[in-house]
Amino acid sequence: MPHFQKRGNRIRASDKSLVFRFSAGSLLLLFLAVVLLLNLKTIAATDWKSVHFLQDGSVHLTVTPYIQLFPLFTGT
Repeated sequence: MPHFQKRGNRIRASDKSLVFRFSAGSLLLLFLAVVLLLNLKTIAATDWKSVHFLQDGSVHLTVTPYIQLFPLFTGT
């Protein structure tokens, strides 16, 4: 039977991104849960069959000067 050595329970400096991702993910889930709970009555009363995000089922992209000049400013 293999014997596993205890490595310790401290967070090393190389685990910074892991801690950041865990914290950011937890805060995001908490935020979504709070928004969902605060709007639960409205969500439950919505008739989802009558909700249409697009008028005729197609996506319309309006070309603005900002969209045309954005790649020049970002260098892409």
